Amino acid sequence: MALPTAAYRRYRDAYLRGRHDTVLAEGDRLAVALGEDPDQRGWVPAVVLMHGAVLAAEDRFAPACDYLEQGLAMLPGTESERETKRGDSYDLTLVQCQLVLGRYDEALGRLTALEEPDRPVETRLGAIRARAQVAAARGDDEQAHWLLNAATNLAARMRSRFSMTLVDADRALLLAGSGRLHEGVRLADSVLGPLIRPSVGTHATWAASEAAALALTLCRLTADRGDLATAERMLLAGAAAADRVQRPFLDAHLDFAISVLWRQKGAYLQSEPLLGDALGDFVRLGCRPAAAAGHLAAGHLAWARGMHAAAVPLYQQALAEHRDLGHRRDVAEVTHLLRLADAPPGAPLRVPPG
Repeated sequence: MALPTAAYRRYRDAYLRGRHDTVLAEGDRLAVALGEDPDQRGWVPAVVLMHGAVLAAEDRFAPACDYLEQGLAMLPGTESERETKRGDSYDLTLVQCQLVLGRYDEALGRLTALEEPDRPVETRLGAIRARAQVAAARGDDEQAHWLLNAATNLAARMRSRFSMTLVDADRALLLAGSGRLHEGVRLADSVLGPLIRPSVGTHATWAASEAAALALTLCRLTADRGDLATAERMLLAGAAAADRVQRPFLDAHLDFAISVLWRQKGAYLQSEPLLGDALGDFVRLGCRPAAAAGHLAAGHLAWARGMHAAAVPLYQQALAEHRDLGHRRDVAEVTHLLRLADAPPGAPLRVPPG
C-alpha cells in the first residue's frame, strides 16, 4: 500500500483541526493531483469524503451529498477504505443531509447496509436513529417507537450516556409531534441539560446541534398549542444551543420559532419578517421539509391576520409539499384546514394552530 503524500497528510490535518477554509480551497486540486499519480489514487476517495463532510458541517447540504456520494462510490478496495473505516461516519453524514433535504427514499436505500451485524455498533445505532426519523416524519409512529426501542438497546450495550441521550431526544420529538406534547416536553427537559451544558471534545458541536433542533421544534409546537411559558423556556434553551454552533440551518429554525411565538402573542408585524427570513433560508438551503412547515406557518399567520384569501394558497402549497414528502400527518392536518376554509359564509371557522 502506497503511503500518502505530505500534501495529503497536511490536508487530513486541516480537516481534523476544523480548518474548513483550507479543506474547501484545496480539496478539488488535491484530488486531481492524487488521481494523476497511479501510486496515490487510492487516497482520492478520502479527500473527496473530507471535502463533503465539511460542506455538510457548513449546511451546504446538496453539494455535500454530491461529494459524499462520489467519495463513497470510489471507496471500495482503496487505501482510503481502511483509513475511513469503510466510510461509515461519512455514510451517516450523507444520510443526515438527505433527511434534511427531504430525500427520504435515498436515505433509506443506504441504511440497510449500515444496519448489518458486521457494522460497528455506533454505525448501526446511527442508521436505526435515521430510519426512526423517517418513520416519524411520515407519521408511522408505531414503527418509529419500535426503532427507537432498538436504538435504546444498542445504546445500552455501548454503555454510552451520550448515545442514550440522543435516542431520548429523538423520542421526545416523536412524542411531541404525534400529539403527546406534554410527554415530549417532560422527556426533553431531562435531556436538554446534558446536551446544552458546555463541553469539549468531539461531541460538543454535535450535542449543541441536537439540543437546538429539539428545543426549537418544541418551542414551535408548544407555542402553537398556546403554552407560551413552555415555548419561551424552550426558545431560551434552543437559542443558547444554536449560538454555540452558528449554523445557518439552525439560525433559520431560531427565526422560525421566534416567529411562531410572536404570532401566538398577536405580534404579527414582528412575526412576519422573521418567518420570511426563515423560509428564504430553508428554500436557499434546499431543506424541503422545513420549507413545507414554513409555508404552513405562513398560512396560519395570514389567517390570524384576517387575510383569509391569502392563507388558502399558502395552505395549498404546504399541502402539495407535505404530500410529495409523504408526511401523512401533515397532509391530514392541512387537508382539514382547507376544508374548513371552504365552509359557507357565516359558519364558525376555527383553524387549529399549526
